[in-house]
Amino acid sequence: MKHLLLFFILLIIVCSCALRSGEEKLIEAVGDELLKNKNRIDDNYYIGVSSNIDEYENALTSAIENAKSQISQNLGFELKSTINTKIIQQEINSKSLSEVKVIINNKMISENFLSLKLDKIYWEKWRKINNNEIQYFYKVWVGIPFSKKKHKEIIQNILSKKVIRLSDKFRMLKENKLSAKNLADFYSLFSEILQTKIESKKNLWINESPSFDNLTNLENQVEKIFSIINKYIKIEIDQDKKSHSSQISITASYFNEPIPNFPIQIINEKDNQKILLFTNSFGQINQDLESSDYDRDFIIYAGKPSIKSNYKGFLPNCKIEVKSLAKRENISLYIDASSFPLDSNFANEIKIKLQKFGYSISQEKEAQFSIIIKSNASIEKKTKKIYKYFIAKSSIKIELINTYSQKILFSLKIPNSEFQDTRGFAKSEKEALLNSLNLKNLGNKNRLIDQIIYEIDTKIKTKQIK
Repeated sequence: MKHLLLFFILLIIVCSCALRSGEEKLIEAVGDELLKNKNRIDDNYYIGVSSNIDEYENALTSAIENAKSQISQNLGFELKSTINTKIIQQEINSKSLSEVKVIINNKMISENFLSLKLDKIYWEKWRKINNNEIQYFYKVWVGIPFSKKKHKEIIQNILSKKVIRLSDKFRMLKENKLSAKNLADFYSLFSEILQTKIESKKNLWINESPSFDNLTNLENQVEKIFSIINKYIKIEIDQDKKSHSSQISITASYFNEPIPNFPIQIINEKDNQKILLFTNSFGQINQDLESSDYDRDFIIYAGKPSIKSNYKGFLPNCKIEVKSLAKRENISLYIDASSFPLDSNFANEIKIKLQKFGYSISQEKEAQFSIIIKSNASIEKKTKKIYKYFIAKSSIKIELINTYSQKILFSLKIPNSEFQDTRGFAKSEKEALLNSLNLKNLGNKNRLIDQIIYEIDTKIKTKQIK
């Protein structure tokens, strides 16, 4: 009886200690619990808290990221870093927490970093039952001291040094006198000044400093020269009609001298897509703007107007329209049927069909594509006296050629296994030859013409897509 009573008591104890599904139990805690009980110790001390994570290292990283996010919001900068939790844990074990270097993602001070020192760590290990399975997770708190006042002084000092460097660069450019050769350096300087000012404006405690006033004064000086220079910069556009209308050549010059390594920005007015390019040593850029499903207008700027400022209007610019090569009406074809008699209809039938498809038939050999139709016809003399009329037989070759590259895109010879009968019958030699060239005796002539048009249309479209 005593043994049975003891069994029931132990069973009650075990049941009371067991976790129900969804319940959690703390099984280990290490460190300074003060971190857990306070969201913030003071304005110079941040506490980062992790979410519930099954791996300790990941939970530690989460806590550091949380503290970093708070500091980031306080500074107005985005912070990026790579955190090695294994090294941190080794330092924890040896009671020697070193600095975690965190990069500031800010163009004005991109060459500098903040050093965040982990001061304290507190972590807990929990156990829970989920779907009848025992699971474990960690929660971590980290304490990181950080003085905004100190870092304000550091960053203001960085800005001061940068303004001095930009001022020295401006002075050297003025001493060497501006020319086409160093114009790209001047634009680069002005772009950097504008970008620095934009980044500085994001932080009131920076743009209230004397260094910011010096930056504004430097901007005003450079802007005066900038507005004068742009009056003498010329952009010239040449569209290469020989290849296709999206191929353009851009030349930038200053007092008629080519500007090397100069930024040229091409902006699609419809969707605001931008292409930034730089001129070669001859001040030129060759660019294929690629085909599209619609006609497009581009603005081409000499300089880089992508900076969010009011200087876009100062930049020399011009507009250019690029026709869509996906539209047949924007593609010109030249048909060369010079080997055919003037009164032959076969070449004309192909021409009419292509025009119905929407293609533009050009009289100029410089069209984007050429269709060459070659022919040869002869009288079969052996049958002439027997049948008292003439029988002629012809051969025809059709080629689609890219005028610019001279590449043959499509070729078809007649007769072939599908289209065999090219004979022509008549009482005169001339009429027999003409009937043969016009394929009057070919029963599936319409299918032949449809196949030719289909192949031409397909090859042209494929070429434009590529």
